[in-house]
Order: sequence, then C-alpha cells, then structure tokens
Amino acid sequence: RANAYASQYLLTQYTATLSQVDFTPQLVQELTIHLEDLILAQINHLPLNFHQRISISNALSDRKYRAGGLGALTVRHALNASLGADMVDLLAQVGGNLATAHSLRQEVVQLADPAVFTSLIRTGNYPLALLFARTSQPQLVSDFFQQAHLPSQTAFEQLRSACQKSSYQVGGLAKDLLKQVHYDLATLPNGLHKAALTNLLAAEEAAW
Repeated sequence: RANAYASQYLLTQYTATLSQVDFTPQLVQELTIHLEDLILAQINHLPLNFHQRISISNALSDRKYRAGGLGALTVRHALNASLGADMVDLLAQVGGNLATAHSLRQEVVQLADPAVFTSLIRTGNYPLALLFARTSQPQLVSDFFQQAHLPSQTAFEQLRSACQKSSYQVGGLAKDLLKQVHYDLATLPNGLHKAALTNLLAAEEAAW
C-alpha cells in the first residue's frame, strides 16, 4: 500500500526531472505514459494483498506489470530514441521479461529464509509459490489460513516447506520468459546492446 501511495509522489518528481533533461517533448510524453502505467500497476496490486485465491495467470500478469514494467522503463531510459519506436519497444520487452524472471528468482530465494517468509505471509504479500502449493497441498494451506489465531511457528514452517516444494513451478514460469528473451534477441542485429543483454540472459539462466 505504501508503494502505491509513494508512486503518486514519484510521478510528480519524475515529471519534474524529465523537464530538466534534454529529451524531446515526444520522448518525455512517452516516458511519462509508461511511468503512469507502472503506477497504475502498483495501485491495481492493492486488492491482491491477502488474496489467496487469485489465479496463477493473474498473479504472473501482476508481476509482469510491476517488476517487468520497471525493467522496461529502465531500458527505455538507456536507449537512444533514434533507434526507432519498434526497436525501442522490442528492447523494452526484453528488459521487462528479464526483470520479471529475476523478480521470480528473488522470490524463490526468499523462501529459504524463515523470517522473510513469515513476514511476507503476515503482510499479505503472498509468494507465487503459495498458489502452486494450494493446488498440490490444498488441505495444509486451507488449514493454515483458517486458524482463528496467529499460526504457530511450526505451521509457518510447514507452509514454507510446501511453498519450497512448489518453487520449481515458479522456475518454469521464469524459464518460459527467458525463452521469449532468446527469441527476441535472435531478431536483433549485432550491436544495439545485444551482447550486454545476451550476457544478462546467460547469467539469469545460470542462476536457475
């Protein structure tokens, strides 16, 4: 919720900063629109807090809009507008998919830390692995969330273990995104940051 409210302040500061940079009015307008999309994604995320039954596809879309949107916007800032709109959009898509895959990997890494996992659950920021765990171990997940009081540490550990066992499915989603990055990079001519993006892709794949 704090992220969503802070985004409004960010938009104001971002717009003010862009006005001081030597960008064309059209580029400033395009970048502002993309930031507004990112802020809207943060606001749309609010109803998902404490939402255990969101579909996996909707949860993944939410991640693409937020983490992926930030990655895509970062790429747009780094590019020369003279590349042309189609090329900029393609490279932004590559950056967005890389950022989303990285976000999923970071989430899986967090499952190894009991304190971080407990904090995520207690604040309603449910990891994607929980949605898969609900499918594979529905009774365990249901019992955990239907308790009248704060679950015991043992119950948290059981839930964390279930999520860890389902994390390979989160990895499958990330690998699908990285496959798309492969396809997109194959269409790029040499140069245009292709080598750097290929190295990022290789590093992300190796981490999985």
